[in-house]
Amino acid sequence: MKALFTALLITITFFVHGQAQKTLQFGKNTLTGTVILKTLIHPITEKPIKDAMVLKLPYKVKFTATDELADDVITDEIRIYGDVQKVKDPNTVYKALINKQVEIKASIVYAPSGNYPLLANIIEDFSYTIIK
Repeated sequence: MKALFTALLITITFFVHGQAQKTLQFGKNTLTGTVILKTLIHPITEKPIKDAMVLKLPYKVKFTATDELADDVITDEIRIYGDVQKVKDPNTVYKALINKQVEIKASIVYAPSGNYPLLANIIEDFSYTIIK
């Protein structure tokens, strides 16, 4: 009877708290979420970065480090830059994605602490599919 109660409690906990956290490595991944514009704070200058494009995931993901220069990161927000040279404004190039649910295939990159507001980022161009 005690084993049945324990199993039932575990099952209820699973459904109440949702699915187990997803674990991925930094690098090429496919993620589904909603693209939003958000004000972020630069960690060095402490100035606001208005309308930063962010992929908001419906759950937290743990990205594991792939080398000694990165750390593991648990997040549900990934900053979208669009290109490393910052020649293109992602809010213009990817305007059709704002407030849409999308599937993005991209290389997720760890940001060195102190340089970027979010630790997980999409810096290079990426492919996407609008879901709704």
